[in-house]
Amino acid sequence: MRKINAKMIVAIRDLMGKADHNGDYFRLANTIVSQWHDGPCQKPGYSRVIEVKLHLNTIARIYPDICRMYVRDCGWRTATTKSRLNALLGALCGKDGDSITQSRGQWYTSRGEWLKAGNDWQDCHWYVAPHADNWMLKAAEMVAKG
Repeated sequence: MRKINAKMIVAIRDLMGKADHNGDYFRLANTIVSQWHDGPCQKPGYSRVIEVKLHLNTIARIYPDICRMYVRDCGWRTATTKSRLNALLGALCGKDGDSITQSRGQWYTSRGEWLKAGNDWQDCHWYVAPHADNWMLKAAEMVAKG
């Protein structure tokens, strides 16, 4: 796991326990992790969103209160984008999560809750993110402390 991916995962884990934080929480090189709130707290329609940006493009939105994650490539199918998305999917979706692979320039999903193996990647997907994978989080902490 790359060090910047590990620090991104640790920042997301920290934000899941800090419901009162608002704004940027982590910024390193081209990656930003922030949190914002939509609607008044404890009211219908309220949602808390943890957002991951790569080069100012939102590549992931995590909704911790409803255990959902929305990921997309924003039209940039680069090794860095794929690396960040795979780190998110591996850490937050656990062993049943999806991963993105590449063959001859085409992106594919390897497995997932709603996707069958070998499906073409379609710019964006919703995922159930019920819990963080403890093994992946511990590995991310060790790499981040490095």
